[in-house]
Amino acid sequence: MYPKRSIDLAGTPLPARVAALRRERGWSRADLAARAGLSAKVVYQIESRSRDQYLEKTLLLLAEALRVRLEDLLQPEAERNDEPVDSIAAEPPSDSRDAEPETISVSTVHRPSACSRRRCSRALALAAGVALLVAVSMVIVHSRRPVAIPRVESTGSTVQARVATSGELLWARRFQSTVAFAEPSPWSDGTVLVGLDFDAPDGGRVMLLDRKTGATLWERSPDANLAAQAFGSDILNGLGVFGPMFWRSIDLDGDSTLEIAVSFLHIRQYPASVMILDRAGEVRGEYFNRGHVYDMVAADIDGDGRQELICAGANNNTAYGSGAVFILDRDHCRGAAVDPHNGGNLEVGDGSRCRIILPSLAADVLARLGVVRICADCVMVSRDTEGATKLIVRVGHDRWVVHLQCDADLHPLAVLPTDGIRICLEQWSITDAADYGFNSVQRREQWRQRIIHFDSGRTALAAIPTL
Repeated sequence: MYPKRSIDLAGTPLPARVAALRRERGWSRADLAARAGLSAKVVYQIESRSRDQYLEKTLLLLAEALRVRLEDLLQPEAERNDEPVDSIAAEPPSDSRDAEPETISVSTVHRPSACSRRRCSRALALAAGVALLVAVSMVIVHSRRPVAIPRVESTGSTVQARVATSGELLWARRFQSTVAFAEPSPWSDGTVLVGLDFDAPDGGRVMLLDRKTGATLWERSPDANLAAQAFGSDILNGLGVFGPMFWRSIDLDGDSTLEIAVSFLHIRQYPASVMILDRAGEVRGEYFNRGHVYDMVAADIDGDGRQELICAGANNNTAYGSGAVFILDRDHCRGAAVDPHNGGNLEVGDGSRCRIILPSLAADVLARLGVVRICADCVMVSRDTEGATKLIVRVGHDRWVVHLQCDADLHPLAVLPTDGIRICLEQWSITDAADYGFNSVQRREQWRQRIIHFDSGRTALAAIPTL
């Protein structure tokens, strides 16, 4: 039985430690959530410090999944002996002793005969040929030997690279802001993607670094002016700082040359930006959502050879606050989630391919869950027996979860409850499961019918077909 007391994470290194350990294991937030029996949203909230109070049970589950003690995650890290490096630098070699030149003395000199000189010439020529063959062989072997790739790691506000075999420090970069991620880029050219959080003046950006030297190749931040134009300057409260949360690779053009999509969150936790960048740092598109973006999946869902980006998150509008799902592609990846329901400046335009806003739950259900809205936080792409694409989106909070099944254009097809809802009902001692648990087909259909669907770039309400 896990304890039910709460733990305040304010001032503790736990969020950064959890993110670092997860990245060391090569896990996504969804992977860690599955191993801990939690939702990806909870893992995201912990790592991004969205709130400070969590049940000890939740933190213990995270610690067990990471195979560490909770005390190790909470305890401040001991000071390191090595000095932080502020600029790009290489460590000196461990042994720099100068060797004394060797002295060769010849005691006697005699004059060889002509025959001896000919034999000596042939021997020298043969030795030179053998040496040449050995040198060529060594060059070939060396060229085929795999090049050691530096190991990049991050701790707190520092990013550094070490030789993978010896651990020798190659370079280190120290920033004021916390490093949200430092991971190899998808371009296989020795570059590293670094995201700087919004907790210091130098943060709120994503950078591409050279893996061998640590030099900055480019850096980008969301367009705060566009966000203010779409949702109003009062939404940003005069602050134009967005922090990168995570990124995904995507083949936007279908040419096998990858781009990246980066999810940014405003310092006030709303709105969010999805920025699409190519290898040169050119902004291919930027879209603003009215709430968090918890998950992004790149997949070719329409069979045109180009990948689309399916994004799931929250819709923070108080009049219709719940989850939101939208799709971006090469031709529809700019603008913002503005419409007559959410408000905003309609002149900015909703440049997504398509988008849906999910209905909320009854007020007493939200109160029992301890939240003000439910969210969409996990996207799965599948195909039915006839080969048609099906999108499955996880919607809910904690154990109260339904799976929303949609087609490739986000038209909702079915609402499937999970066992977690039954567990919630048992804990709440609620007998009227039809109203709370979505166990009633009629109740699920009513909720599905209230989903609002928008086509690409248009704000007209699309009718939801009746099953």
